[in-house]
Amino acid sequence: MAVRGRRPPSKGGEDTLVRTFVAVPVDAPVREAVARWQERLAAPGDGIKWVEPHNLHLTVAFLGDLEPEDVTRVQAAVARGSAGHPPITLHFGGFGVFPGWHAPRVLWIGAEEGAAELTALANSVAAALLDAGFRLDERPYRPHLTVGRWRTPAGAERVRAAVAGKPSGLPSCRIDRVDIMASRLTPRGPVYSRMGHVALQAPGEP
Repeated sequence: MAVRGRRPPSKGGEDTLVRTFVAVPVDAPVREAVARWQERLAAPGDGIKWVEPHNLHLTVAFLGDLEPEDVTRVQAAVARGSAGHPPITLHFGGFGVFPGWHAPRVLWIGAEEGAAELTALANSVAAALLDAGFRLDERPYRPHLTVGRWRTPAGAERVRAAVAGKPSGLPSCRIDRVDIMASRLTPRGPVYSRMGHVALQAPGEP
């Protein structure tokens, strides 16, 4: 579930707002495996902006532009929503697109084993964000790893033929924290920075 809508303009101006999202990171072996797929699929004029491997993550909630003081409330809400959720071992499946191959915009790799646990975590975090006063999108949460975005669908059929029905072969990934992230948009793409995180704890851990 994603947070939508903008806050009223900041007293200090738009430059003080922080474009914020909540996500879980993936580890180096997953990033490296995705990079190999990107190299295999990329072609001149394919119309795809590939996600930089160091930027790969699974989004939990997108909050948009927030006042700096709201980020503290986000961290507190994420901590409440994450309580009681242990670390997750996530396995990846095959490829898919949003909204569909007829007009693809996003190429992603889906989550399989562990997806139910990640969805439960995301829904708990969303509920805590709602309680904290943030507005949420009503679309069901679908855990996925975005690997590319089409600017134009020029190369969509070639990509479809290359990935349709094929497993991604990505290694499993241990999810042991939830990150609160800032996104700064630049002409070369977004620059992400972690503002805080909440550790997931197994039962019995302090």
